[in-house]
Amino acid sequence: MNVNINDILTLDNDMEYIVCSKIDYNNDDYLYLININNNLDFKILKYNKNTETLIEVNSEKIQVLLPLFYKVGIKNFNDLINSFSKDS
Repeated sequence: MNVNINDILTLDNDMEYIVCSKIDYNNDDYLYLININNNLDFKILKYNKNTETLIEVNSEKIQVLLPLFYKVGIKNFNDLINSFSKDS
C-alpha cells in the first residue's frame, strides 16, 4: 500500500484522518494527519512501508519533524501560486 497526500486513513481509534503532508526524513516516511471531523485532532506518524503500519512518534522527534513539514508546506504553496502566475 502506498500512502499519498489526500488519502483518508482509518486509525485504530476508528477515526478517519486525511493525509495533509508527507515527508522523507532519514529514509523514513512521516505523515501529518488531521481528523476529518475535528481539525484540532492531528497526528504525526511514521509509516513503515515494509509492514504497512503507522507508528506513533515521540515528542522529541515531532520537534525535529515540524519544521520539515512547514518547509514542505511553504514549497507546495509557492508552487501552487507560481502555477497560477503561469496560467495568466
